[in-house]
Amino acid sequence: RTPRFVVGGKDAAANANKLFIFIGVDPVQVLSEDAKQTATINAPPSDWATTPNAAKQPLNGLIHQARLIAWGNQNDPHRVYYSDADDHEDFTTADSGSIRIASSIGDRIFCGVSFRGVVWFWKWPRGIFYLDDADLVLGNWIIRTSSEALGCAPSPYAVLPIDDDVLFMDVNANFHLLSAVDAFGGVRASNVTLRLG
Repeated sequence: RTPRFVVGGKDAAANANKLFIFIGVDPVQVLSEDAKQTATINAPPSDWATTPNAAKQPLNGLIHQARLIAWGNQNDPHRVYYSDADDHEDFTTADSGSIRIASSIGDRIFCGVSFRGVVWFWKWPRGIFYLDDADLVLGNWIIRTSSEALGCAPSPYAVLPIDDDVLFMDVNANFHLLSAVDAFGGVRASNVTLRLG
């Protein structure tokens, strides 16, 4: 599998820069500063395996609002996990947690992007969602639906933030712009492939 790299760390002044590596089979790896080899993330959620396991390892992640956010493990394919704000390797404290995204829509979360202060998630084969994390109380965070009709291709690389928008590939290999997604299910306005013929 092609790994997904996420630059993090420096979550507190004394902490090192880190590179997180998601493969979806091996435990999440972290490379700290100029270390010569990676190590397994310190405190993963209990849902993730501590050994290589394609069913229990996340396949993608990103940094949003000072937290490492990860998803895509097959044993809970609709769940997003977020780290402690002061430690990107810690998913077990009271300041970390997880949230389920509409298990009735789509089969699995594949992609996500932090865009203009909002974190968005794409499911395969359908479903686009965003996290309303405006409340300071973590328990009041809520997932909102942007589209039930569109989703992404089954790849952690199917979504790409560009200068002023987000470009994504749907399950039929058409490219769409997030800014033009119709909440009521229409795909004509967002479909760049259709407009280009």
